[in-house]
Amino acid sequence: MQILDTQPTPNPNALKFIVAGTFPAGSHSFMSEAEAAKDPLAASLFSLGEVTSVFYMNNFLTVNKTPAGDWAKLHPAITETLSKV
Repeated sequence: MQILDTQPTPNPNALKFIVAGTFPAGSHSFMSEAEAAKDPLAASLFSLGEVTSVFYMNNFLTVNKTPAGDWAKLHPAITETLSKV
């Protein structure tokens, strides 16, 4: 999937990614790597490290990171992960 836009949220540890296309129907929320184990996209995002939660539905995905996480490193990795969906 191609990212069309990345938007800040009120939480500095969260970014919203708007994508071309849509995700599978319904909302998908994962608060831990264990919860994400059966979801290939969420599991891939948690495997990047410093990801604390993943939420996606329709045409957007929100990723939360640890306070020490670095968006300069995570953003390209998230983009790469989404390009494989």
